[in-house]
Amino acid sequence: MADWNKQDQSKWLDSMYRDPNRENPPLPHSFIEDVEARLDEIEGSFVHLTKVLWEHDYSAADLTSSRILIQTRAMKAFADTHLSQARQKLRCCELVHVVPKKTPATLLYALCVLLALGAFLLISTVSSFSQQAKHPILSPGERPSRFY
Repeated sequence: MADWNKQDQSKWLDSMYRDPNRENPPLPHSFIEDVEARLDEIEGSFVHLTKVLWEHDYSAADLTSSRILIQTRAMKAFADTHLSQARQKLRCCELVHVVPKKTPATLLYALCVLLALGAFLLISTVSSFSQQAKHPILSPGERPSRFY
């Protein structure tokens, strides 16, 4: 495993989990190192499987692939156990969603909106009638008596 200080620190996930100076990391550094070691071991097994398959040694490939399957299942069980423990430790509170109650102020705002809408409709209706009185609509063939 490479030294943390020599790695590219631009990756936020690496800096979050690998920084030895960080207080209260979400997962212990030992867990991250164990996961990395197990993944490196599985990767090495895949490299070995590739070599064995290239040489057409199918009995050795069968043994190697079985070993990889066992390693990955053990890795999954290990990670699931530690992650569920970490999840329990990190669970500090419970979120409760509450629908806001209707207050008298809410009803007052609704009444103001309705009154404003009514006033708008009243004004637009009255203004449209007054414009029709100024400029009556002529029937087809009728000529206006005077020009506007």
